[in-house]
Amino acid sequence: MPRFDITNESTEDTLDSTHDLQDAVRMALEAARTGTVGDPVSIEQDGKCVKQFILLKDGTVRELEITAPLPPVLSLHRA
Repeated sequence: MPRFDITNESTEDTLDSTHDLQDAVRMALEAARTGTVGDPVSIEQDGKCVKQFILLKDGTVRELEITAPLPPVLSLHRA
C-alpha cells in the first residue's frame, strides 16, 4: 500500500502521512491553508512530489503544476 507524506517544502518538515491519496490531499490543503503565504506544501510518494499546494496572499490555496525534471544536457562536441 502506498504511503503519502505531507511535507512543508520551505522547512522540509514532514507534517503528516497517510496511505490514502484523498486524505493526503485534505491534509495538504489544511496545512497550506494554515501555513505561511508562499510556502509550498507537497504530497510525496516514494520521495517524488505528486501534488503541491500554496497559500496565496488573498487567502486562497492553489494547486501548483508539477513538471517532470528535464534530462541532463548532452554535449554534442567531442573533445
